Amino acid sequence: MVLPAILSQIVLLMMETVSMIFVGRLNDSVATAGVGLGIIYVNCTTQSVLTGLDNAISVLVAVAYGRKDLAGCE
Repeated sequence: MVLPAILSQIVLLMMETVSMIFVGRLNDSVATAGVGLGIIYVNCTTQSVLTGLDNAISVLVAVAYGRKDLAGCE
């Protein structure tokens, strides 16, 4: 069950790394800085929020399962 989460994190990390590699080959420090800032912006505004929601849902499902409320686990 944890394998999809691990794979999605690896894909996201590789996407950022490949972007930096492609822009880094341009030898333009402004473009590299722009990509770095863009990656930081995306991580702060979307990825961290979605990871937090994913963790919260995992906790809520575990609590519902502990209460034997299987309808709440769906």
